[in-house]
Amino acid sequence: MKDILQDNNLRQMPYSTPDGYFEGLKAGLKMIPVREKTTPWRRYAGIAAAAAILLTAGGFIAGRLSGRAEFSEEDYIVFSDEMTNTIYQESYTDQYATVQDLTEDDLIEYLIYTGVEIEEIEEIEEIEEIEEI
Repeated sequence: MKDILQDNNLRQMPYSTPDGYFEGLKAGLKMIPVREKTTPWRRYAGIAAAAAILLTAGGFIAGRLSGRAEFSEEDYIVFSDEMTNTIYQESYTDQYATVQDLTEDDLIEYLIYTGVEIEEIEEIEEIEEIEEI
């Protein structure tokens, strides 16, 4: 049995080139500038610069994310107290806007409705009249 790779037909050039094709090749190659040989320190400096940029960006992002949730128990208490006061204040101001249209008669009716004696209301009115004088 004959080895296919030892065949003489495989040693012939499989394609042909036109006449004079390689004559201008040397002149064309001389026009291409010669590449500078890269020294190993330049390659390492580039890798180090890229690593420094990645570490700086990663540290910046990690610092921004980790600094958000560092509250002590006391901070939570103060914050919840402020939130409660803010909620009460907002509801009070909403109610105050509707209360501004009350008259003195409306207030007297409310006092009577809540169980305040009429004599006490008259005493308050007398005290207010004395203070005006």
